[in-house]
Amino acid sequence: MQPYQHQLEEIYWRFNAYKQTIPTMGAIILEPNLEKCLLVKGWKAGDGWGFPTGKINKDEADADCAVREARWSWLTHESIACTADM
Repeated sequence: MQPYQHQLEEIYWRFNAYKQTIPTMGAIILEPNLEKCLLVKGWKAGDGWGFPTGKINKDEADADCAVREARWSWLTHESIACTADM
C-alpha cells in the first residue's frame, strides 16, 4: 500500500462508488403462521434491523443470492425472530 498512500482517499471513494453499482438481493422469511419473521442487524454503529440482503456474485441468479443471504444470516445466528406487533 505504501506506493499508493497518496491515492488512498481517491481509491476509497472509487471503490465505494463501484460498490453502489452492484445489485443486492434479499428475502423476507416468515414462519408458516405468519407471526414471526427473520431480521438481521447491521454491524456498523447505528445500523438498524432489516431483512437479510447481500450483494449478488458474478453470474449468480437473483434467487440463489437471496437464498444464500438468508441461510448465512440464519446459520451465523446474527438474527432474531420478531413478533408481528413489534
